[in-house]
Amino acid sequence: LKLHEIARQHFSTRFCWAILTLFEGMKNNPEALIEAANKIFAICVRLPMERGNKDYSTLAEAFLKVHGVGRTPWLKFTDFMEWWGWENIREEDYQKKLVKSGKAITSLAERLYCRYAKVLLQQAEWGRGNAARMEAFVERLTMLQEKCPTFQFTLYHKAQILLVLGRRAEAKRAALPFLHRKRNAYWVWDMMAELADADAMKLSCWCKALTCRAKGEFLVGVRLKAAGAMHRLGYDANARCELRQMAQVYVAKKWPLPELALEMKQQEWYQGVTPVAENTS
Repeated sequence: LKLHEIARQHFSTRFCWAILTLFEGMKNNPEALIEAANKIFAICVRLPMERGNKDYSTLAEAFLKVHGVGRTPWLKFTDFMEWWGWENIREEDYQKKLVKSGKAITSLAERLYCRYAKVLLQQAEWGRGNAARMEAFVERLTMLQEKCPTFQFTLYHKAQILLVLGRRAEAKRAALPFLHRKRNAYWVWDMMAELADADAMKLSCWCKALTCRAKGEFLVGVRLKAAGAMHRLGYDANARCELRQMAQVYVAKKWPLPELALEMKQQEWYQGVTPVAENTS
């Protein structure tokens, strides 16, 4: 009867779905969620689990729900995916999923790739980047683009990582296709700013990004970058205005301000200037 295999499969099913339910219930308590994810991941790596099935995909779905305060990424997600195994993404995981409302949501595969890219970039920003891991992921993204050319953010994330790796010319080539297709998206103008060489051109792109339709919480990073460029170009009153607008979102969301913003607010130029009411041009 192969009772041992049946028991293991039954355990995997219950375990994976229980983790999904647990993480879903903790989404409004990110600090506890991160702590729970760290502990459960440490347990996962020691468990015999059936791989390459729906339950195993559910486990990946569960860990996609893990984020910190201010929706900062769970930095161990890269370790999780290395253990979970890219080869265990099933063909059906590359397809969009229909929910009860009839709306199609992004495929599990695309969300896994996007989250992995975001975590790699966050690790690099915090001085914990792994160049070898980033190089390997660039190759994965190249293969993904060939397999799933309709995925929206593959080339975007590839360009971002190439920039971090110092491969600027390759980043520009990767970015061009989506820059033309998504010119009304704030994140496209943010990428154009990153690809620009001069602060004046960077600021122009970030200002354009801030005119795009997007939720305020999505634009806080752009505002911080724009404020830095404004200060470097001598527009301190405008820079302080952007920092104020950014801070309003963080306060409303009860998120801690980024360290760079806190540092800028302590600087002499910030203390000595009155912000403009609004940056309108």
